[in-house]
Amino acid sequence: MKKLCLLAAILLISLTTVFAQKGEKSIGFNLGYGSEIEGLKLGVNFKYNFSDQFRVAPSFDYFFKKDGVTLWGVNADANYLFDVGGDINLYPLAGIALLGVKVGNYSDTELGANLGCGMDFILTSAISINVEAKYQILDNWDQLIIGMGVSFKF
Repeated sequence: MKKLCLLAAILLISLTTVFAQKGEKSIGFNLGYGSEIEGLKLGVNFKYNFSDQFRVAPSFDYFFKKDGVTLWGVNADANYLFDVGGDINLYPLAGIALLGVKVGNYSDTELGANLGCGMDFILTSAISINVEAKYQILDNWDQLIIGMGVSFKF
């Protein structure tokens, strides 16, 4: 079952990149905090706009080891953008999460959901910064993730 869930997550993320040449796209890097591991994370994401309002945002997060626990996550989120004036966009997000956990000799992979919201601040035509909060709903590792990042359009 775990292999099937992993395959489904990889397939969903790869499908989001098939249409990358049709709209605006960016790559981003972020720093955040995970409530379950109570520690910092580094992340990288790709964003592709299917329209002015709708985009997909697959990402990978690595949580720094704390108290012998290591976490990593692969996410495939969808965002619906609201232009609130100036160079600011608000967005709700929903998606799937695949979380890997390692504690000593024990390791597990869980499939779950992401729900949250974020805000983009467009600095230039090529650079934006964002803040985001999302809750990952998983079997044993539910957590709130808050973060801040920068994205570069190409």
